[in-house]
Order: sequence, then structure tokens, then C-alpha cells
Amino acid sequence: MDEMDIDFVVLWVDPDDLAWQKEKAKWQERLMPGKNAADVRYRDWGLFPYWFRCVEENAPWVRKVHLVTNGQVPKWLDLSNPKLKLDIHSEFMMPDSVPTFSSHPIELQLDRIEDLSENFVYFNDDMYLIRPVSPDFFFKDGKRTDCFCERHPLRFSGTGFSKILHNNIDAINSVLGDKRSVVKNVIGFSKWFSQELPLSYRVSNLLNYLFSRHFVGFSVEHTANAFTKTQFRSAREMFKPYFESTIQNKFRSGMDINQYIVRYWSIFNNDYTLSRNTIGGYYTLNEYKQACEAINGTSEYPVICINDAEQVKYKEERARAIAKAFSSRFPEKSSFEI
Repeated sequence: MDEMDIDFVVLWVDPDDLAWQKEKAKWQERLMPGKNAADVRYRDWGLFPYWFRCVEENAPWVRKVHLVTNGQVPKWLDLSNPKLKLDIHSEFMMPDSVPTFSSHPIELQLDRIEDLSENFVYFNDDMYLIRPVSPDFFFKDGKRTDCFCERHPLRFSGTGFSKILHNNIDAINSVLGDKRSVVKNVIGFSKWFSQELPLSYRVSNLLNYLFSRHFVGFSVEHTANAFTKTQFRSAREMFKPYFESTIQNKFRSGMDINQYIVRYWSIFNNDYTLSRNTIGGYYTLNEYKQACEAINGTSEYPVICINDAEQVKYKEERARAIAKAFSSRFPEKSSFEI
């Protein structure tokens, strides 16, 4: 395998699979009697074929696409495509972490996937590559690219996700010690306050550097993230108790960490190349008009995320509008489709 090879990894679940529904209900009753895992985590709007069309048109250089599922396969998918590999949870995850109905245990074990290239990009199935990119969009000068700042996660306050972000922060602070020493001696002022960063990032980095001795939070770019297997293994060793606790959870927990901790760890080791382009566009179904406009070419970002939302009116109609925009922009089947 060439050291410059780059693979894509994407997670998917079929929420309409009756066997999966039965298994999920069994574990919910056992572990969370009287409670339900939010359906918004699992809904599928029939947009996944467009994910593959985007990849084929805009990143034809990708070595392989790894589709990660519990064994489910979309009916329209052509598994004979030489660029496609189906990776089943039980084949690479630790035995005590399957089955799971949370993405976090899966994400934290991606580096265990067989035949995964050292350099890979992790996508959710709602993150779309809508414009052509070259490999150096994700990896440049031998390192993963990122655009990053210190920022308190106020916009997630009161949500379950905020707990996970705080767990990441606590883990980072438990091993890094004095923040200013890390910024000065490892990352470097030229990078931490770089003119390449958006102005809001530079201001946030400066204020938090001056007024806090510990990291208070980190920017959350809900977009495709580049990683290396080496970074995953280093983070797993450094944050072993956090990893081991999370990968055993069947459902999302307020005690979890997630894949962002690997991203942060690479940054604090200065194992990344600064690239403002890695920020992505983000929309929910409530912003479907803006999402459709982005699909049709108005987005400044090559990668956009079209996320579900817990409170959405006219969900089906809005999902159909997005599908129509994708169909207009990417009308031809990809070689990944039957």
C-alpha cells in the first residue's frame, strides 16, 4: 500500500430493518427500561446514493471506500465494485463492544479496519463532497489538514452533545498540563495565531490564551475529518480509560468521548497542516433551502453536512426537495450503484 493512498470511511444503518429494530428494542429494554434512543440518530432519507455519486465525481483518486455497517447493505449498492469494501462491526470492533447502536464505539475503533490505508477520511453518511478536491485538501505536507481554534462550546449548552465535548476537554486537560506551554512550545504562536485562520478563530485563541491556563473547549467542525491510523493508536494509548469506557456503550451516553479527541490529540502534537479550507458547510433539514442552494453550487465549501434535527416540520417534503437538488446536480448513477 502506497503511503500516499487515502481511503474514505463512511458509517450507515438501515433503520427500517426489522431484525435491527428487534435487536435495538431488546437492548433498550435491558439497559434503558422505559426510555428510547432518539430516532433522529438513525433516520434515513434515501440520500445515500448521492454520497457515492459525489465521491466518484469529485474524488476519483480515492483508493477505496469502506462502508461500515452491522452487516446491512443498501439494496442498490454494487458490492462487486473493486473500490468498495464492506466492513462489518463484528469483524474489526472489540468483541465486548458489539452490538452497538451508537456511532461513538464504532468511530473510536476505525483504525482496526482491515486493509484500511494509513491516511483516511471519516464521513458521516450525511456529509457530501459537492465540489472536486485533490488529495491535498485532506492531507498536505505529509500530515492531515485542519482548521482549529480554542472556543467554549456554548452553542451546545444544555444538549447531550455538550457533555461529550466536555468529556473530551477533561481528557485533554488531564494529560496536557499547562495550556500556554503547549501552545508556545509544541504548536507555536505562528500557527495558533496564524493569519490563515478566520478572524473569529484568532480572536478566540488570543482571549482564551490570555485568560485561561487550561483549555476551555475546541472548535467543532461537523464535517469530514482526515485521520491517520497512527494518530488513533496514539490517542487510544494516551486516553485508554476513556476509550475503554466508551466502546462498551450500546447507546450514546453522557460519559462518552468521540472521534474529536483523536483530532484534538493530533493538533496538540502539532501533527497537522493548517488549512482554512477544511471548514465545512453545515445545514439541518430546517435549512433545506440553503442546503439545496449549496448543492447547486453556492457553497464556498467542498464538503457540506445536511443533518437531521429533532424538531422539523414537513420532514418528508424537505427531504424530497434535497433529493431533487441532488438528482439535478448528480443525475447519473455512480459505479457503486447497481
